[in-house]
Amino acid sequence: MNARMTDWAKGGYEQLLKLMAKQNRCKLNETKVRPLVVYIETFPTNDRGFIDELDSAITELADFIVISDRNMDYPLKFSPQFLNHSFKALITADIVLCDNYVPFLQRQYLNPHAVVIELWHATGAIKCFGYGDPETAKRTLAEQARFHRVYDTIDYFVVGSDKMAEIFEESYEVSTNHFLKTGSPRTDIFFDYKRLTMTTETKKKLGLTDRPLIFYTPTYRKTAVTTFPLDVQKMRENFGETHQLVVQLHPHDDDLYRLVEDQLLEEDDFLVINHEPTILPQLLTLTEWLITDYSSVVFEYALANPNGNALFYWYDQEEYENKVGIQAGFDQELPGPLVHSTNELLLAMTLHTRTDFKDFNAVWNQYNDGHASKRLLTKIKEWLNEID
Repeated sequence: MNARMTDWAKGGYEQLLKLMAKQNRCKLNETKVRPLVVYIETFPTNDRGFIDELDSAITELADFIVISDRNMDYPLKFSPQFLNHSFKALITADIVLCDNYVPFLQRQYLNPHAVVIELWHATGAIKCFGYGDPETAKRTLAEQARFHRVYDTIDYFVVGSDKMAEIFEESYEVSTNHFLKTGSPRTDIFFDYKRLTMTTETKKKLGLTDRPLIFYTPTYRKTAVTTFPLDVQKMRENFGETHQLVVQLHPHDDDLYRLVEDQLLEEDDFLVINHEPTILPQLLTLTEWLITDYSSVVFEYALANPNGNALFYWYDQEEYENKVGIQAGFDQELPGPLVHSTNELLLAMTLHTRTDFKDFNAVWNQYNDGHASKRLLTKIKEWLNEID
């Protein structure tokens, strides 16, 4: 489908939603007994218990609905069920929380007084997004206008640092009064020892031993990767007896997962493949060496394991910078060595002593102290109490 046809289809979809909102909002508001809070979940691993905490905290004040592909009653994907249930809940909501850019989250569909809060799915940002993404300028004017409508709908961005607020200012072109500096609820788990401890059953299921972990977790790439970027055999030769290598890929990287399983798995226990992203916090606490690229996982690793080591494997730095973009100057702020090949990586692991996350955490995890959820919930309850 060419760009013009895509714009036409999306424009028709928007007109349908606009008509539905106009026809149904007043009637649905009249029958609504209590205030309504809606959480739009596109990243199931983002909330880390916050949805349950929110549900419990507002039980006496409001009704609560989660729009998610995991919720058959209120699905996220376009369908008759979405139009009849999910969208009708959205247009009458008093408070809306979301974890990503969602095209149907536009002010023209919502209650005029609705408060919209962005709970971003990452604690910090290495790669560019929004207007900082080089691809955005290449999109059609209609698509860029749609971006504006969604960005302008968000009243508040929840951030864990002033640095992340600055990035949102540039990436979404928003002013400084649009930030809730409560800290990111997704980071509270890193201050909860019980939740961070991996069970013996989970370790056994994964095939983990008592050896320390080397954890390789690259970010998603839009272009297909035909060769696994890390030389697993060289890693095995150097660390096979002393460590285990855990690989966790992006959920959309099915082809890369198959490549690892088909070509790199051997009968020994050195290579472990993790398909369950919900146990990421627990894995980070066991990780001696984090190997990542442009993923936001390093911001969480700095909290989960401040005595650990981080290595930045930017094997495709020039290509990635041109296609996706890297935050300006970030390569000068890295808390660990920057390498471009497995050989460089092995040398860095030999020479590198320990990553100092103190300054890194001071900048990126400024407000992430284990009480972020409590502060945000207090604010939400204040808003609900103000509703007539």
